Amino acid sequence: MLLVETGLPVEEIAANIGYENHSYFYRQFKARCKMTPNQYRIMHREDRRIKI
Repeated sequence: MLLVETGLPVEEIAANIGYENHSYFYRQFKARCKMTPNQYRIMHREDRRIKI
């Protein structure tokens, strides 16, 4: 996933996957994942470090 595997800004990732409005992307992401994209990025990067 781009949030975990790249350092791209969340706004750029949202645009790359087709969201013209990054605020809408944030709202949709939070509704589905129960956390912000940045929180998801931090949590899953930490998970990857632990597994290696």
